Amino acid sequence: MPDDILIRFERVRQPVVLADCAPVLPIIDRVLAAWPHVVESGGPERLAPQAHRITLARTASLYLLDSPWLDRLIRHRDPLNAVCDLVVHLVHGFVATNPTALCLHSAAARIGGRLVVFPNVYRGGKSLLSAHLAALGAEIFADDVIPVRGRANHGFALGLAPRLRLPFPDVVEPEFETFVARHAGPVSARYRYLDLGPGRQAPFGATAPIGAFVLLDRREDHAAALEPLARGETLRRVIARNFARRQPARRILDRLQRVVEGTPCYRLAYGDPATAARLLMARFSEWDAARPEARRRAKTRARDVGRGGGPSDAWGRGGAWRLGSAVMERRVDDELFLINGETDSIYHLNALADALWGLAGTGAGEADMVNLLAAAFPSVAKNRIAGDVRALIESLTRRGLLVRRA
Repeated sequence: MPDDILIRFERVRQPVVLADCAPVLPIIDRVLAAWPHVVESGGPERLAPQAHRITLARTASLYLLDSPWLDRLIRHRDPLNAVCDLVVHLVHGFVATNPTALCLHSAAARIGGRLVVFPNVYRGGKSLLSAHLAALGAEIFADDVIPVRGRANHGFALGLAPRLRLPFPDVVEPEFETFVARHAGPVSARYRYLDLGPGRQAPFGATAPIGAFVLLDRREDHAAALEPLARGETLRRVIARNFARRQPARRILDRLQRVVEGTPCYRLAYGDPATAARLLMARFSEWDAARPEARRRAKTRARDVGRGGGPSDAWGRGGAWRLGSAVMERRVDDELFLINGETDSIYHLNALADALWGLAGTGAGEADMVNLLAAAFPSVAKNRIAGDVRALIESLTRRGLLVRRA
């Protein structure tokens, strides 16, 4: 029986173990060429305990992935798709090994010396746009995950090759397909990796300041347009994209708020990724125009609430509700964020929940809230308003943000 293969990646404590699946090693070496790693043979005496390693094993026609962050094995028939999932857990290993780093589900491209970060949801178009930016000369730091490290909160490249979903949409131009063919990496029926090489892909460990956040808004047949985005909305999106939770929630919010407040924020509406990429390159190749905007600070207001005293004593005095015992509220522009210090969680309140939160703070009870909202929205049935109010109050109390007075 052959020895297992161990791969040790820089700044990841957990080794990757390949058990009887040596054919995936060339794929790993290409997809992770820019992330330094050492390949060793690994007999049983050299293996880390199962709970402290990432394992990819082949049995018959299946590749089985196991890691400390899985409740059950992931199964793949295609070796490249198995490597795709292995990369996800390698990133989890990086986060676990570097607990002071934040990690955003975002793409990031260095243009004119700074990073343009795209904090978009899964399948939001960020990988395809990143590849178009690379074709125009931008340096790709990430097409899906970008750590944020250090006191300056700079973006940090992991050296992961960009991955495109197949097939390409109809809007892709022939010139882009030629670029992809020239830089083709490993491929499966679902994915195509790109081998961009130095200059177009940042190596592991490269850092750069975050120069702008751009939220992507794909619309069919829409001309590319870049418009300012409120920092409160940007912060909400960025918090939702962060999956590194090893730090206290308040510290995460503080760090991300500092980054967002000092950074221009935009929404990019577009239909054609090639035109959108050209617009971004033209806008951000020179940063002088963005600096005055970056100095504008969002209007913020924070309040800490602790056990046994402080502002919580006055909040909703005499009313039906009081704050949870360790709640902090923070308003950025028109967005309200709450932190529950006991559960170490961050919450964003939508407009209705924000209004109810304010009413609860004035001492209003549930009936008062329903009556006030019914007067404000006479076209909405009162029983529907009552149901919405009850559901929101139950949600806030279940999370420990509001507590009903005895």
